[in-house]
Amino acid sequence: MKRKGFTLIKLPSSSSASGGLRRANAFTLIELLVVISVIGLLASIVLVSLNSARAKARDAKRLTDLAQIKKALELYYDDNGSYPNTNYNVGPGQWRTQCASSDSWVTPNLPADQVIKDIYNGKGLAPTYISPFPSDPLLNAASSQNCYNYTSNGTDYKLIDTALTDMTLAQINQYPSYKDPARNDTTNTAPCTSFADYSLTLAIWSPGAQCW
Repeated sequence: MKRKGFTLIKLPSSSSASGGLRRANAFTLIELLVVISVIGLLASIVLVSLNSARAKARDAKRLTDLAQIKKALELYYDDNGSYPNTNYNVGPGQWRTQCASSDSWVTPNLPADQVIKDIYNGKGLAPTYISPFPSDPLLNAASSQNCYNYTSNGTDYKLIDTALTDMTLAQINQYPSYKDPARNDTTNTAPCTSFADYSLTLAIWSPGAQCW
């Protein structure tokens, strides 16, 4: 009887198999660079979108705060028969501000809730008419940037949020109701020709205080 033979098959060693597997799954340098570039591009897009969203949120807060302060001033007027009087155009310290200043016509370095305050009766807006009293999102009092400034003669008033560091003139032009006509690119032009101040400024005012 003829015996059936066996054919031996040589199997690959474990080391050669794993090496082939590693080569099959490995990335080339070019592939890695492409992946890194794509990730960097996506991160840049997300960062730009995030910064844009933050800027819009700051602008929205500014406009909301100014609208609330304007409403509070009218409520104060209804109760007191005048706006909080700072003696505008009469004596020193007539502008009250959060900013640092050495000008004689400014009362500087005030807490936010003391900016709008009647110098005769001591009354302000906070906390009766608005609470808490807001500040610009990027307030920098030491550098006199993004600060509230207020003045009034009792009959009229003006509040400005001035020296805005993160807004452009084009952005301010999007909000004509809050664009200060005595500053920005309309300063020193009719009807506001008393001085030249090109600071980027949002504001609220009564009709008689337009050019303050």
